[in-house]
Amino acid sequence: MADIRKRVTPAGTESFQVRIRRAGFPTLTRSHKTKAAAQKWAREEESKLLNGLEVLTSPTARITFSDAIRDYLDHKSTKTPSEIVRLRQIEADLGDLAVKNLTSAKFSAYIKTWLRTEVAAPKTKKKAHPLFAPTPHTYAESSVRKIYYLVKKVMEWHSSFRKYPIENIFKSVSPPSTDIKRDRRLQGNEEQRLLLAIEKQYVKNDELRTVILFALETAMRAGEILSIQWHEINFESRSIKIPKEKTKTARYREVPMTSICVNLLQAHIATMNKLDDRVFWQWKDSHALGQRFRVILKNAEIKDFRFHDLRHEATSRFFERTTLRDIEIAKITGHSDMRTLARYANLRTENLAKLLW
Repeated sequence: MADIRKRVTPAGTESFQVRIRRAGFPTLTRSHKTKAAAQKWAREEESKLLNGLEVLTSPTARITFSDAIRDYLDHKSTKTPSEIVRLRQIEADLGDLAVKNLTSAKFSAYIKTWLRTEVAAPKTKKKAHPLFAPTPHTYAESSVRKIYYLVKKVMEWHSSFRKYPIENIFKSVSPPSTDIKRDRRLQGNEEQRLLLAIEKQYVKNDELRTVILFALETAMRAGEILSIQWHEINFESRSIKIPKEKTKTARYREVPMTSICVNLLQAHIATMNKLDDRVFWQWKDSHALGQRFRVILKNAEIKDFRFHDLRHEATSRFFERTTLRDIEIAKITGHSDMRTLARYANLRTENLAKLLW
């Protein structure tokens, strides 16, 4: 039975202290500013006791994922834009759940739910179109794997930050596979067909050709390409500076330019916009560029190809056409995990064989 007592401080401030005693359970105590709030809390906690649910008694046991994520965002210095987006999604899913109450069973069910969830269409999409209609598909294991490890990262960081123990649920719940199923490259004369199809466009023909060839020369992501500004390009040292704020991994890097890349940009200077310092200001974002790229693919009669596949093609060419070491290629492409580059290793089998006696 709950006992509610009114307390008044010397300054005249009122509070209502709730004390719940039940045989076989720890005594629960909490103070509230109003009697109504005290009664509501008492009903909720007594209901938990009657239904056999765990009651959180200590302040640290009541820490929710919203609390943990808020601290993480306020105090963790290195956060990537994509990580922040995922943190907001985790907060929407688990925000009210106490960190202590995330059991192995609950976490396993959460990960499985993500794997079954269909990827939603862009919010900016206004109407369906046969050419731009997205194919329904669920989240890839590699994407859900990032959710898995971000939950783990936040829990472990916050328990250390606020000094409280947590159960290691990650020993019993395995992360989704690291296998990257997509491995699409340009085949046969597809590159030539792609470039010829650009000529069928009514506008921005030269700009489209430049941005596609630029992607093949640098292996940069679409978002990174569209955010480059002219002052970040050094033609003398043949390099492009990418601030950490513009990279997916929140790490600064410099991308060296091939002679082809330098020639492309020097010719592209003629399109410079006084009101927008971006090199490729012609497209607002990667979604707008992706839509135009799909039209080109349709005209070229190329199927199952995406703008991001140009990055995979360019990275593959670094392995095939240069003697750069894996770590050097990773510095160019911005891959933070060397294991991601492991799938390119077989591209050098023939070259390695030539080095043997």
